Amino acid sequence: PDKFPGGGPPALAEFFGDHIVVNGKIWPKADVEPRNYRMHLLNGTDSRFLVLRFRAAPAGATDLTGAGAPIPFSVIGSDQGLASAATQVDTLVIEPGGRYDVVFDFKDLQGQRVIVENIGGDDPFGGAIPGPQTFGETDRIMAFDIADVPNTPDAFDHEVIGPYGGNTTPVTRTRKVALFEGKDEFG
Repeated sequence: PDKFPGGGPPALAEFFGDHIVVNGKIWPKADVEPRNYRMHLLNGTDSRFLVLRFRAAPAGATDLTGAGAPIPFSVIGSDQGLASAATQVDTLVIEPGGRYDVVFDFKDLQGQRVIVENIGGDDPFGGAIPGPQTFGETDRIMAFDIADVPNTPDAFDHEVIGPYGGNTTPVTRTRKVALFEGKDEFG
């Protein structure tokens, strides 16, 4: 009760916790098929920059010992909306509050675990990738266990990002944001 005599601070600036939380869980795991998956990523932290990479590891691995090199994935959108074309990267820097849409291809990874790694450090971002982590648990975000079944066919084309529903016909819309018809009261 007396941690903050006199009331304490109204807020904690630049909080850097010792674990990364995904959808309310620390280091969750998801079972996936060997196909493309679209993911909506949100950095919900108030201060921490995340520097994400996907790395294949042996089934059941809980750390990055024995993990392979970063695997490329496609960034198809951000806060600004859906991109006109996919950009292939193997590392993605996500700022606090940043949102990105990515597509990751789990094909040919059957029976393995893919770990989403964070190589961003536990210190304020100074323009370069900081590191190493002060805490031992912030280097891993979550894991995907890929089913040991044949590749599942899908229709994602990394070269084309079109409107929702696969319609490649351009759509033109005019949206009136505001219409002011009246006298300017200030002059």
